Amino acid sequence: MLVSTSPSNDIKHKKIVIETTSAEKNCFWRWAALKYEQYTITSVLYVLEWWERLIFNLVLGSIFFATIFAMYIYINASETVFVLSAILLGKHTQLTGWNQRCTPLSSTSTSASVCGSLSAF
Repeated sequence: MLVSTSPSNDIKHKKIVIETTSAEKNCFWRWAALKYEQYTITSVLYVLEWWERLIFNLVLGSIFFATIFAMYIYINASETVFVLSAILLGKHTQLTGWNQRCTPLSSTSTSASVCGSLSAF
């Protein structure tokens, strides 16, 4: 087994690189664990330059905040968005029979149900 350290000026980011020889590849699980460790995202971030890490974090951060922003818009949208969602999911509710499981709001009013307008589907 060949052990070498990667060239780095900063001791914190110095990594030990273990190279397996062809005779040691018989130990598959150790080799697979080593490859798994080499290709995880956290170890990749140590190898990147500072500007590459910045771009990587900006991309992941923008995806995260775009998802939250889309959820915020959907939650605060008008009822048109919800009606369109109900229409798009109409086939799904017919197939699963979800609209048959609506429960009445009160014992006197059997026409009004919890699922409301979705019972029309």
